[in-house]
Amino acid sequence: MSEKVRRGQLSYWVSLKDGAESVDPRLQRNSSVLEAIPYFCTTANLQSAVVYLSQELQGMGLGCPLIETEGQRVNLVALVNACWEVTQLYRASVRDTSSLQEQHRRNAADINHFQTSIKDLRGEVNEKERLIGEAQEKERRATIGSRSLATKLKTEKEEVRRLNSILQQREAQHQHELKKKENKNENGSATGRLS
Repeated sequence: MSEKVRRGQLSYWVSLKDGAESVDPRLQRNSSVLEAIPYFCTTANLQSAVVYLSQELQGMGLGCPLIETEGQRVNLVALVNACWEVTQLYRASVRDTSSLQEQHRRNAADINHFQTSIKDLRGEVNEKERLIGEAQEKERRATIGSRSLATKLKTEKEEVRRLNSILQQREAQHQHELKKKENKNENGSATGRLS
């Protein structure tokens, strides 16, 4: 194992030549078998596993030189730091997932509360509409009754006017007859005096 100073940090390099030279075909970049194997790295496939891991880390945006190609050596410090960064990213994603799940639970509770409120409000609206319908029906009946009473009142007033007119005519006729009788009586008594 040798030490090298790069960018202000101490680097430990391990030679990959100590491992087997053969590349495990299961560790090819686009291999679908990769997810099915129960292990990732053995002493037999150390070189190809490190190459694959380096490519994956760079693909995730964690660009760190794990391999020095001319000497085929692995920078263990960079590998440990990359694993630490992946661990931190994993923890952050777990926190974010937990936070999102909690937010989802709160949102679900809010939605449930809103749905219950909407159901209650719909019930209240239906009750108010029923009461409005009943009030409108009462108002319609009252309007019809009022019109009917107004028509009866008009008819009664006309009847009272007609009866008053008849009464006045009879009164006038009665007065006229009384005056006529008085005049006759006066004329009769005046003629009786003259004779």
